[in-house]
Amino acid sequence: MLTTQDLQAISNLLEEKLDEKLDEKLETKLESKLEAKLEVKLNRLEERLDAKLEPIKNDLQQLKGDVSELQVDVARLEGNLVQLQEEVSDLKGTVRHIEGDLHKLNLLVENDVQPRLQNIESCYVDTYERYRTGAESFEKDHDEIGAFRNTLKDHEGRISALEGAV
Repeated sequence: MLTTQDLQAISNLLEEKLDEKLDEKLETKLESKLEAKLEVKLNRLEERLDAKLEPIKNDLQQLKGDVSELQVDVARLEGNLVQLQEEVSDLKGTVRHIEGDLHKLNLLVENDVQPRLQNIESCYVDTYERYRTGAESFEKDHDEIGAFRNTLKDHEGRISALEGAV
């Protein structure tokens, strides 16, 4: 027969085994319930996240479209920039040509036209001085002729009076 100690030891062993089995079953049930609840919560979370991400996805698609349009615009602007650079280059060449022509004109004016103008000016000033002097002389002569005319009329009147008296 078994002693109290043996029975106590068997009871302890059975209790340990029973606790282990209960713990295992409890753990298995808890795991399955937790997994089910976790699955439900994850599904809800996924749905909410999808609902919140949907506008972001739409915005992202719109941004991609906008970026594509911007890339097309940038490409067009780059083409326009190249064209403008070519036109500016042509304008620079034209300006250089005009500057060269202007330099030639300045030299022509300085070396040819200006001396001629100075010569013409000198001739006109000399002619003006002669005309001015001649005009003064003409006025003086005109006044003298007027005085001669008056004297002549006076002498003519005296001669006529003397002839009439004779």
